[in-house]
Amino acid sequence: FQNARQKMIPLKDKYEKFVNGTLNKNLEYKTLNYQLKDLLEDDEKLQKKLKLYYNKNINEFGSTQQREFLSMSFTDEDDAYRVFNRLRNGKTVEELEKEFSFKSNKLTAKKDGELRKEFEDIVFFLEKDQVSKPVAVEGTYYVFMLLDIIPEQHLTLAEAQDTVYNLVMEKKM
Repeated sequence: FQNARQKMIPLKDKYEKFVNGTLNKNLEYKTLNYQLKDLLEDDEKLQKKLKLYYNKNINEFGSTQQREFLSMSFTDEDDAYRVFNRLRNGKTVEELEKEFSFKSNKLTAKKDGELRKEFEDIVFFLEKDQVSKPVAVEGTYYVFMLLDIIPEQHLTLAEAQDTVYNLVMEKKM
């Protein structure tokens, strides 16, 4: 009996450590569970605030209509007019770049400030595939060809979430 009792003492210690450890872990688990529940409720409230702000200010989360165009620059006015006329008669920019010495750049721009005023007026007046007459600015001649009109687009809440979050938090402070 004494011998069996001696063997049980270490088992009793292990059992107490196990029970105490299990109780502590269970308590930690419950505490974390309550904290998570609070966080989820706070997150739900925040998501509602973000959605409300987004819906009230949806026009802030999008882009205005844009123009995709080629800008061709020339140092010689006669070359600019020759290229302009040949583009209107069906030649391609690639063909004309081989024949004349000019650079073309494909650009995208919004109205109101992304382009010089004189360029903006021309580019936003053009119809798709239309070519502008040469315009002289500071000794360089420019011809523009409108490639595409990109319609106004609104970001979804998911796409704008970081911005909306920052704006809501900024208002909160």
